[in-house]
Amino acid sequence: GLIHKLFTSLEYLVKDFKIKKEKFPLKPAIEEVIFWVTPLCEDKNLDLEVDIPEDIEIEGDKEWLMQAILNPLENAIKFSPPGGKVFLKVYRRENEWVNILIRDTGPGVSYEELPFLGMPFFKSSAEKGLGFGLFLTKKIISAHGGRLRFNLPSQGGLEVLIEIP
Repeated sequence: GLIHKLFTSLEYLVKDFKIKKEKFPLKPAIEEVIFWVTPLCEDKNLDLEVDIPEDIEIEGDKEWLMQAILNPLENAIKFSPPGGKVFLKVYRRENEWVNILIRDTGPGVSYEELPFLGMPFFKSSAEKGLGFGLFLTKKIISAHGGRLRFNLPSQGGLEVLIEIP
C-alpha cells in the first residue's frame, strides 16, 4: 500500500545518496539553522543555549549537513516543555572529529526505545509525525563517514550527538 510505496521511495532516495564535499565554516551554517527554528522557540518561550566556536571548519555537503542538524533540533524544540531549554554545543574532539551535541529538556524516551531511534518509521510513544527526521539525519551523517548517537542524560530529556570526521 501507501506506506510500502513511501518506504520504497525513501529507500531509493537514501541508497543513491550523493554528497558534494566542500570545506566550509560550521558556525554560519548552524546559525542559519538556528534562524529557521527561532520562531518555534519563541512560540514555546524556549531558551536556546548555543555554544559554537568560530574556528571550526568542516568538510562535507553543507545543505545536507544543515538538514541533519535541523531534524534533531526541531525534535528537541518539539519535545521540550514550554519555558524549557534546548542546548546546542559544537566542539572538536582530540581525534579531530567535530561533535554537534543537541540536548532538550523534554520527556526523553525509554531505555527500550533508545536503540530504535534513527530507524525508519520509528517514533517514540509521545511523537507525532512520520518518523523520518532522525532516519534521514542518520543517513546524512553516515554518508559523511560519521556517527549519530543518542543518550539519556541524568537530568532528563534526550541528547543527540552528531560526530563528523
